[in-house]
Amino acid sequence: MSLESKVDSMIKKERKKQGIKQVVYIPDTHHPYHDKRAIKALENFVKEQEPDVVIFGGDNVDFYSISSFDKDPERIYGLQEELISAISFMSKIKKLAGKDTDLHFLEGNHEFRMAKYLMRHPELASLDALRVPELLRLGQMGISYTPYDKGLMIDGFLFKHGTRANMYAAKSEVELEGVSGMSGHVHRIMRHSKTDRHGSHTWHTTGHLSDPAQIEYMKQQTPNWQQGFGVVEFNKRNGTHEVYQPVIKDGKFMFQGKIYKPTRNNK
Repeated sequence: MSLESKVDSMIKKERKKQGIKQVVYIPDTHHPYHDKRAIKALENFVKEQEPDVVIFGGDNVDFYSISSFDKDPERIYGLQEELISAISFMSKIKKLAGKDTDLHFLEGNHEFRMAKYLMRHPELASLDALRVPELLRLGQMGISYTPYDKGLMIDGFLFKHGTRANMYAAKSEVELEGVSGMSGHVHRIMRHSKTDRHGSHTWHTTGHLSDPAQIEYMKQQTPNWQQGFGVVEFNKRNGTHEVYQPVIKDGKFMFQGKIYKPTRNNK
């Protein structure tokens, strides 16, 4: 066993020793329009941390060619490229995270474009091969699937793709759900807390991992977006949790005092 492998194993063993379960939430990669440097830094993080749970938080595929918006003729026939890019990424994350990691996929509004496409073309709707789980080979990779209108609850904390896309998204989500949770969708990093007679809850939005320069509707403007992802650590012994929202800048971010960045050979 290499020294690097020993260090990786020690991190996870120490979490288990302390009764901590780590969940990594990966938002809005929009393959194949993802930011390669940010993705590589994230891959290095997953390799070292070996999280207990990985959640692909939706909009991991752009589904550009079947959207209802006007489309660039040079991009319209790239659906297979999008699928291959996303499958390759998820497969790599699965390998880096380790065999004991639980993997989940939350359908986002971009993946939901396929359902809407089938509604417009009902003659194709009976084909299971055109459903998102089959298109992305989720079953083959051992990744569980959560539809767009559902959420994933872990230890009383709700993970979802998100439905609010304004500057008050975190506030809107916590008021809507009434529990603490995490979402993507809005491409911004925010948090909002609320206390009422039922207790205190905080909602976190995690930014995105796409490349705005490749997003067609963002050309000629600077979007109010931030790159990032989410980490939630649950202490099973006392029922508490801690939320981290690492901000990625120029392909680098910090977690618990360590800098993570892309490397040349992310294999």
